[in-house]
Amino acid sequence: MAMTGKPLPWDSFPECPGLPDLSTAQTHGLLDLPSGVQMWHAVFGIPLKTTLDAQKAPLIFLHGGVSHSGYHGHQIRHFASKYTIIVYDLRGHGRSPLGPDAKLTYDKLTEDLLGLLNHHSIPKATLIGWSEGCVVSWSFLSQHPDRVERAFHYSAIDDYRKTDGERVAQIQGVKDYFARMEQEWQVLNPAADYGKFIGSYVDMWMREPSWSAETFHNVPVRGEHSAAPIVWVVTADHDDWIPPDHHRRFHSYIRNSSFLEMPGTGHMAFVQTPYMYNKVLEAFLEDGTPTKARL
Repeated sequence: MAMTGKPLPWDSFPECPGLPDLSTAQTHGLLDLPSGVQMWHAVFGIPLKTTLDAQKAPLIFLHGGVSHSGYHGHQIRHFASKYTIIVYDLRGHGRSPLGPDAKLTYDKLTEDLLGLLNHHSIPKATLIGWSEGCVVSWSFLSQHPDRVERAFHYSAIDDYRKTDGERVAQIQGVKDYFARMEQEWQVLNPAADYGKFIGSYVDMWMREPSWSAETFHNVPVRGEHSAAPIVWVVTADHDDWIPPDHHRRFHSYIRNSSFLEMPGTGHMAFVQTPYMYNKVLEAFLEDGTPTKARL
């Protein structure tokens, strides 16, 4: 008799949790950015003014490629009672139009994030990035370290030349991911051209990023500068989408950064194992807090 075990969490692809009801958001909709593009975003949780008046940093979640902000729904619901949470859809993703400039670069996506912070007069933010959003977060940290309170970098590449795109494309979970994301994209952005959207990003992925330690030489070092951001480099023990050496290199680029490999999960831990992922985020957000302040 054949034995069947429980499904492995890292092989699962749970349904998108979706955003909370937008009527609960402080604000949501399209922003006209100085870069000339429009960006859809939403603000949940503690009022942003309350957070800024207390000189605290809001949490900004950055989603993965071809995905959208709804995939951070579990995290929004978990942290909304204690933090201001901002989510947004990258150019062309979700509810955000691609815009007239189809020649994408990570510098341009970084400029979009800077425009979001400036629009809301946010001096510093906590960035929580996954995959493509994590690459944008790394790019932002390299260019604007003074605007980053702390950064949680989960599953990103540092050099497109050191990946194996053909192998990754054959992973069944990757095939399922892109098939579902196209369907969800069509629902959120029905008037747009999916082929143009995906073509713009594939073109960029074949050119960027190509980073080294020199890229991040301007990031202040924790323990040596009072304004240095707290940086965590995070992966999962069963993430077969991103080669492990990318995470190790990132860890080496930022002196006194922290490295964590989450157990029993994969490339999409925030939906595959959301309870553990949220606990890890809690630890990240408390990193550097005096012990007495937590008791």
